Formats: sequence, structure tokens, C-alpha cells
Amino acid sequence: MTVLRVDDTDVHVQVDGPEGAPILVMVHGMTCSLRWYDAITALLADTFRVIRMDLRGHGSTRGGSGLQPADQARMIAALLDALGVTAQDDVTLIGHSWGNDATTDLAASTGLVTRIVVLGQGPSYAPGVATMPRVGALLALPYLARLHRFAPDALLRGGLALGFAPGFDHQAAFADPQQAYIDLRGADHRIPRIVIHDRRAQLAANGLDKRLQVLGLPALVILGEQDSFYPPEASRALYEAVGAQVVVLGGVGHSVQVERPVEVAQLIRDFAPSAA
Repeated sequence: MTVLRVDDTDVHVQVDGPEGAPILVMVHGMTCSLRWYDAITALLADTFRVIRMDLRGHGSTRGGSGLQPADQARMIAALLDALGVTAQDDVTLIGHSWGNDATTDLAASTGLVTRIVVLGQGPSYAPGVATMPRVGALLALPYLARLHRFAPDALLRGGLALGFAPGFDHQAAFADPQQAYIDLRGADHRIPRIVIHDRRAQLAANGLDKRLQVLGLPALVILGEQDSFYPPEASRALYEAVGAQVVVLGGVGHSVQVERPVEVAQLIRDFAPSAA
């Protein structure tokens, strides 16, 4: 892993795969880290240059001056510039969950992106499109949000389980069985309010389906049939209406790249040209 100074933040970055190959930029979701892409990176780095980073306020990257999606997008753009990525490169931008807010902002504000992949994310929080657990409203409260750092595994387990299909063993999916707990505890306490509260209004004004339509880039959306947050059929209809290719994976929850890395990696490989 490499640490690159971007503005006022030391950003932790992982780059795998051959130089000169088509680029995959992978952006994780709320209270996650670049480790949530470990499994599919191992499957794709033979013919792609895979770039992952811990967003501000996540993993090993501290909060810095801004945590909103636009701030994250500027950070990613500066990071890619530092890594020598230009508009002449073939860049596939991949976002999981809240990470898609940053990826669509990045695609809209730069000429770097060739195509975009959306993982486990509905277009908005509208009724019928999203089902947000009531506990989320409590996490958005500033003082309660700080307590997650000290909560025992038993208290966090139920919340983490919502990010996967029922019965999925997320501890077996990571090299470190505690990874999901480590990432949740390590996230900046301001993140839940940004994702749960601020984002509702942002998506209502400009949903991800509308953003994809305006971008006009080739788009692949991969959803989980058993996603606890976003009923896939409602999202499918909205995304297909703006021309996106949509795949719904059976028996899969919200974190499709963790739960079914082989299938997700193959879908990405089929969607994006590789060096092979």
C-alpha cells in the first residue's frame, strides 16, 4: 500500500496490475475501505491496472477538509493525476453503495472516465426504491455516531448483517475476519450523517439514474436480489429507463463484490476491455 499526500490528507492507495493496461478505479462505500475490493482485485489485476483508495474518513485515510461526495471526488481526481492517469487512458470507474455519489461527481467534473459500474446502489431513497432502517436516523445524530468506535461486536453485528444477504458469513470473506468491524469503528463519526441525512436530499434532487443519463457514459449496474436497502426491481426499472445495463444477482445482498466476487469480476471483465 502507498500513501500519497493530496491537499491536506495522507491518502492510502493500493495499485495492482500491469502499467499501461486499461484502468479500473474502485471506490468503496460508507464505513468500508479498499479491502472490500480485495477479492475481485485478485481476479482482475492480471489484465487491468486496479487502483483503490481509502476515502477520506475511512480505513487508514483521515477526514481532512471535506467528507462530502464532491470533496471525495476532488480527492480521487488529484490522486489519479498523481498516479499519471490522463484522459487518454481507458478508465472504468466502479462504485459500491455511497461510493457512487463520488464516482458520478468525478465523472461529471473530469474527462477521465470511459465507462461506469454501479454496485449495490439504488437511484434514491424514495419510497419503493429504498428501505432505510430506522436505526439509521439514530446513527446520524452527532453524539450517538461517536459511540460506534466503542461498541462491542455483538452490538454492531446486526447492523453489519444488513450489508449482506441473510446468512452470509462476511468474516470468512475477508483476509482479516474482523475487517468489517475494523472499518466500521474506524470511520469518521461525521460519515453516517452525511450518508443517511444529507444524502437523502441530494439524491431527491439528483438521483443516480438521472446522473447516469446526463453523463451519457456506458453504464453497468449490478444489484443483489436480497439487498436489504434497495429492492432490485424498482432500481432496475429506473436504471434501464436511462439506458444502463442492469444485472440482478440471485441470493446476493448489498455488497455484491464481497459476496460474489467471481461473478462480479466476470461481469466487469465482459463490460470493460482488458489488456488480454
